[in-house]
Amino acid sequence: MKTLNLFSFFFCFVIYYNNAQSDFLGLVSIDHGIAHYSYYDSDKRAPKLIKVDAQGGVIETYLKLDDGCIENYRFTWKFNKNVSKLVLGEEVLGTISGQRMSGSCYNNTAYITISGSNNGSTLLGNTRPAYGSLSAYASRAHAINRNNNNQSNPLSIEIKRSSVPDEGYFTIRIASTTDASNKDVFDYEIRYNYKKNFTQTNENRTVNCFGLYDFGVTIGMLEYGSLKNDKPSFLVGIIDNSIALAKGVGCIDTSYLESLKSRLSVASSSKLFYAEISSYRQRLPAEILSNCN
Repeated sequence: MKTLNLFSFFFCFVIYYNNAQSDFLGLVSIDHGIAHYSYYDSDKRAPKLIKVDAQGGVIETYLKLDDGCIENYRFTWKFNKNVSKLVLGEEVLGTISGQRMSGSCYNNTAYITISGSNNGSTLLGNTRPAYGSLSAYASRAHAINRNNNNQSNPLSIEIKRSSVPDEGYFTIRIASTTDASNKDVFDYEIRYNYKKNFTQTNENRTVNCFGLYDFGVTIGMLEYGSLKNDKPSFLVGIIDNSIALAKGVGCIDTSYLESLKSRLSVASSSKLFYAEISSYRQRLPAEILSNCN
């Protein structure tokens, strides 16, 4: 904890401005949450694991049928470059893939897709204008049976206009369905949001150095609490505080903390999570330096 706190103070002195270049789309944020495309919204859930950044991402989830049969899935997407900056005429390539990790059920489907601004977005029930500025495409990659495990398909993203638009986004959607009598549905969306000539600097990130210090303290408390095997509900409260501080800092990815909160909420012991929390605390300095400069 002491090491992370010292790093927090040091980090505030190494954030720098990037020089503006010719017109481009800059990544403002990556939103993610439960989508609202299909029925049974009240029964939908967050993923077991989610990790998202400008290089790609991974989501793990499961599907449970009425007879109790469970399948576990892993979906990934990878870009061939960091997508923090998109330039007119440049095509970003990559892959989307789906893998069934375990289980062998029936009459179900799970897949990952990608689409551009012109296809719209209903993330968290929040519709955005269809700017029609970004073309993003990939054939669906399924994870539904032994024959389709590890199915991968190429993806492409580019600005299909004569000039760089003011705003744009593209989405990754991961969804699963079962037979009509089953309400267990997973429908999740990740949205990459862009603005013209937007560059992440210490000015528009508004990095809060005091918040960064406090965030380091709460992560240290979380690690120590799991070592002592404090009640999971107590650590969930610390995680809520950590997430709020991270959002106040403006450049810390909260995906892991949100996943940890979900798992701790139903856990009987917090000590089971000590090793992974300790690992998270140790890699934080490098991740913060990478994401916040």
